[in-house]
Amino acid sequence: MIAALALGLTLGVLGHGASWGERAQEIVAPIGQLWVNALRMTVIPLIVPLLVVAIAGAGDLKQTGALSLRMVLLFLGLLAAFTLASFAVSPALMSAVRLDPAATTALMAQAAQPPPAAPVTATEWLVSLVPANAFKAAADGALLPLLVFTVAFALATANAAPATRAKVVEGFRAVAEVMIILVRWVVALAPIGVLALSFALGVNLGAAGAGAVGYFLAVSIGLYMLGTLLLYPLAVFGGRVGWRRFAVAMLPVQAVGLSSRSSLASLPALIKAGHDDLRLRPEVADLVLPVAVSTFKLQHAIATILGVAFVARLYGLELTPFAILASAGAGILIGATTPGVPSAGLMLQAPLYSALGLPLEGLALLIAIDSIPDMFKTLFNVTADMVVAVLLSPQGAADPGDVTGN
Repeated sequence: MIAALALGLTLGVLGHGASWGERAQEIVAPIGQLWVNALRMTVIPLIVPLLVVAIAGAGDLKQTGALSLRMVLLFLGLLAAFTLASFAVSPALMSAVRLDPAATTALMAQAAQPPPAAPVTATEWLVSLVPANAFKAAADGALLPLLVFTVAFALATANAAPATRAKVVEGFRAVAEVMIILVRWVVALAPIGVLALSFALGVNLGAAGAGAVGYFLAVSIGLYMLGTLLLYPLAVFGGRVGWRRFAVAMLPVQAVGLSSRSSLASLPALIKAGHDDLRLRPEVADLVLPVAVSTFKLQHAIATILGVAFVARLYGLELTPFAILASAGAGILIGATTPGVPSAGLMLQAPLYSALGLPLEGLALLIAIDSIPDMFKTLFNVTADMVVAVLLSPQGAADPGDVTGN
C-alpha cells in the first residue's frame, strides 16, 4: 500500500501541467472516489452495531462506563499535552512570517473556497445533539447526534429484560460480523484506491506552496509528523506492544489516512488492525475506535494555535496572550467534537476567528491549502486513535516477549 502511495504521487507529480496527466486524471479520479465511497458506506453500518454490542452486550454496564470514562480522560489528556506544546512553539515558529500587502493580495487570490457560513449558536449546537430523526441524522452523516441516539439505544437495551437484550445484541452482533467481512473486502482493494487517490493529488498539486504558505506547510507537516512519532513510545511502553508490531499494524491504516484525508474512511482499516494485528480486546476495539474517529481529533491541539498565529502574522496583527489561550481552549474543544471528514475542523474555527478579530479570508486560505497538511493531520489522528485503544487494552495488545518488537 505504501508503494502504491509513492507510485501514485510520483506519477501524479510527473503529470502535473501535462496534457497526458489531465487525461489520465479523468480516468483515475473516479476509481479513487469509488474506493473512498466504498469505505464510507461501511462507516455507519459498522459504528452502530459495534457500539450497541459493546455497550448492551458488555454484561457489566459499570465496566463499560468505566472504560468510556478512561477513554475520554486519555483523549483529553493527550489534547491538553499537545495543546500546551503547541502553545509554547507555534507563535514563535510563525513569527518568521513577514509579507507585504501585495504578497497578501496575491495569496488571497489563490483561495479556492469562500469563508465558512455563519456558525450556529452554542444553544443550537446543544439542541442538535439530540436528533429529531435518527434516520435523517444517519443519511446526513451527522455522526455526533447519531452516536447520541446509538448510545441511548444501547443503554436502553442494556436495561431491558434479559431475553429481549439477548435478541437485540445477537442481531446487532450478526450485522457487525457481516460488516467486518465487507470491510476486509474493501480494505483488500486499498492498493488500487490509494494509487488512484495519490495520483489525482499529485496531478492537482500546484506551485502555491511558495513563500509564507510554503513555510507554513513545512512547519505544519513537520509538527504533525513529530507528534505522530511521539505517540509511538506511548503504545510501546504504556500498551506493552512491540515497536515493529505496532508500526507494521499501523502502515495500512496510515496509508488510508494519508490518501483519503479522512479519519472516518480509516475506520475499517483501524478495526481490522485492532482485531487482527494488535489483538485488542473486542470491547475496547469496538467501542474506542468508532468513537475516536467520530469525535476526537488530536491534530487540533496543534492546528488551531498554529493556524491562528499564521493568519495573524499574514495580516500584520499581534496576538495577545489571552488570544493564544483562547485558541488553545478552542483547540481542545474542537479536537473533542469534530467529525472525521477532511477539513471539518477548519470550518468549526470560524467563531474563534470572529472573536479574535481575524479575517475569515485567512481561514478560507487555510482551507484552500489544507489538502497537503490535512493528510498528515489524519496520519496524526488515526495513530492517536489506535494508541488510546492500545493503552486501554495492554494485555490484548501485547504477547509475551513482544515488548521490544523483536
